[in-house]
Amino acid sequence: MLKNENFNLAVKLRHELHKNPEVSNKEVHTMKRIKHYIEKYTDFKVIVMNNYIYVDYHINDGDYIAFRTDMDALPMDECISMPHSSTVKGVSHKCGHDGHSATMFAFLLEVNALKPDKNILFIFQHAEETGDGAKECVQLFDKYEVREIYAYHNMSNFDYKSIGIRYDIAHLGSYGMEIELVGKESHASEPEKGINPVFAFSELVANINQLTNGAMCSVVHLDVGQNAYGISAGKGCLRLTIRSDKDDVLESVRENIVSYTNNLAVEHNLKANYYYTDYFPVTYNHKDSVDNIVQAAEELKFSVVELENPYRASEDFGVYTKKRKGAIFFIGNGEDYPSIHTDNYDFRDELIKIGCDMYIKLLINS
Repeated sequence: MLKNENFNLAVKLRHELHKNPEVSNKEVHTMKRIKHYIEKYTDFKVIVMNNYIYVDYHINDGDYIAFRTDMDALPMDECISMPHSSTVKGVSHKCGHDGHSATMFAFLLEVNALKPDKNILFIFQHAEETGDGAKECVQLFDKYEVREIYAYHNMSNFDYKSIGIRYDIAHLGSYGMEIELVGKESHASEPEKGINPVFAFSELVANINQLTNGAMCSVVHLDVGQNAYGISAGKGCLRLTIRSDKDDVLESVRENIVSYTNNLAVEHNLKANYYYTDYFPVTYNHKDSVDNIVQAAEELKFSVVELENPYRASEDFGVYTKKRKGAIFFIGNGEDYPSIHTDNYDFRDELIKIGCDMYIKLLINS
């Protein structure tokens, strides 16, 4: 369904985005580049918000169907030599958001030609990787009567170009938790005169799995003291990522950890501080929307794979499906293709065709 000339334009945009990646909440030139392509090659005008852009295709007095893409890159070095390799040190598109954005652009090209009799919101969202973006973009639901929303993500470990689906929970929810314990420094020869938090941290880490109510807890960083052999540490920080398929469990784990740590702080004469970041709700897929995805894939003769488990990695698309009906689906990179967020990964351009055709079919069938 996607015309070859439109596919080629989308690939060109994808490669430009890949060469010039920007991390979450800094997608300034990314937005400008996408806006330039849309306004040069379609009749649409791009609406620019503080951190994201969107296109409002309004044709009648009815409600809207929305499609969302992400556009931020990761703080990772480019490790592959190719014509479109990242030119920005320490930043690269290792999650494929360049390809997702290019797919949405291809979709806009097709809609520009088809001129369907349906209202559509095309959302180019920032900061998916940190969980900040959807919280801002979902405010569009207050302005527009959105009936349903769709998105896709490329994923490895299942068949190339097949459509992966999940009913109910598609991605676990998660958040980052930072625990700071403050004691008192002393000379390393007189540790008894100080209060070193390392012993409390040791107890906390050793017992952390007893506090998680079945949730997944990953210790991602522990920093105590400084690189100074004459000083016994007086302050430290433990960073955790908590994941679960239930939002209420995420909250109960936080409460358990805070309660346990507060008791440790009293026992060890420490002060405890807590900070939170990168919050992602559980991403829930609505049955009707998944059924629509299956129907679209079958009509396009794409193979459909019902994934056995939700993805552990979080996705802020769940912010939207808490407010409106919708679903995220997955397009396979191949069973043995490098996974996202790894050194050897690069988005496969052919997936632009699959994603665009799926979006067109979902629009037609809606």
